[in-house]
Amino acid sequence: MLRRVTVMFVNITSGLSDTCNSMASQATRLQLIYSILMWFIQQHGGQLYKFVFDDKGLIFIAVFGISSQGNHALKATRSAVLIADALVSQNETVAIGISTGHTFTGFVGNPWRYEFAIYGDTVNTAARLMSHLSSQKGN
Repeated sequence: MLRRVTVMFVNITSGLSDTCNSMASQATRLQLIYSILMWFIQQHGGQLYKFVFDDKGLIFIAVFGISSQGNHALKATRSAVLIADALVSQNETVAIGISTGHTFTGFVGNPWRYEFAIYGDTVNTAARLMSHLSSQKGN
């Protein structure tokens, strides 16, 4: 289904691969980051689509406008500002990219394995904006 949504990419890179920190302290830190993001995303009508933890840091992808329309671009932007403020107060380095437009949203796969997917230029644009901001911060 083609749907107009707002996609938000959040990248946290500060010290997440630091081997000096114990696994327990890293797990606690990741749980705090996850809780902060989920709180603000859900409070503004968004849904967590996916998160990835790799050599580039921790990347969250959220989508606004899937379950309700309204002004999802404004809700995503408000959520992003609050997320950035909360993470910076925790001494995290954060980069956020947001884009609004039409995307393919729906389930892909077959009866044995399927997943919810979001594809389109809007997703790519949000990812590129986040990456550009990350590179500007020296990450």
